[in-house]
Amino acid sequence: MPSILTQQDLRAAWRRDFCYICGKALSTGQKPSKDHVPPTSLFAPEDRDPPLILPTHHDCNMKRTGQDELIGQIVSLLHGRIPRPEIMKLPLFAIDRGPARTPRGGLHDFPFISIVFRWVRGFHAALYGEFLPDRGGFIWAPFVGSDDLHGPPTDDSRGRRFLTQRFKAQAKINRLDRIVCRNGKCEYGCFWLDDDDGRPSCIFGLRIYEWERLSDPE
Repeated sequence: MPSILTQQDLRAAWRRDFCYICGKALSTGQKPSKDHVPPTSLFAPEDRDPPLILPTHHDCNMKRTGQDELIGQIVSLLHGRIPRPEIMKLPLFAIDRGPARTPRGGLHDFPFISIVFRWVRGFHAALYGEFLPDRGGFIWAPFVGSDDLHGPPTDDSRGRRFLTQRFKAQAKINRLDRIVCRNGKCEYGCFWLDDDDGRPSCIFGLRIYEWERLSDPE
């Protein structure tokens, strides 16, 4: 099973000859942009090595800078770094009460799904040496967005439990394709199964610090 667990493995991922974001080839003779996946801003200084760095087109990389700043400010809370008010860029929290009448919050217009899918594209490119197209799927976040606060949950909680159990079972018998970087504070694992129509599906899990602490208790 493919795995990237050492500094040497991580360095080898730099030799990809395509942009993992758009899938197009990198121009011969043109210096590619270096993209850290996930971005360095998420991690405490003592946890920034070794990183996963992938080549991209400069324009593809720069389009996501603002998103990186947002997610960096959230994750930094997990290792005790609180952004100063004058540089805080997080969308405001919305407060609502769930079915149990307990307060819960979510972020306005926070593109968590697209941010994580970009990282998954990077992990896929590093592990398998190929571009990952967008063919749909689900990503369950460790916190809710404001659009999810009103009404019943939009995700399939039974499906989520089933896939979580399958993932944990594969992890227990060491059957995951894995990437570990950033001093062990970033762990990605996945396994593959066939859908009813015969197409392969990837089930993945991503842990950055203990960001499950940000999860909605419901």
